[in-house]
Amino acid sequence: MLGAERKETRLRYIQHYWTDKVRNMPHIILNTPADPKRSCAIANVGVKGIKPGELGDILFKKIQNSTVPRSMVQECMGAG
Repeated sequence: MLGAERKETRLRYIQHYWTDKVRNMPHIILNTPADPKRSCAIANVGVKGIKPGELGDILFKKIQNSTVPRSMVQECMGAG
């Protein structure tokens, strides 16, 4: 019912809402472009000193946010 354009707009808003807040924090590694034309709903983020799997566990325990560590994506794509 929303339509693809409205869904895209909402997903882009949600992603930029939080990435804009953390983008300049010194301990955050954000590999998602700030330009809205170069990203939509997915963001690639890390925290210095925390392994991707550990960060995923922390995010799930604290805010029930489901993540996929990059190492798992690489394994699935055969780039391990």
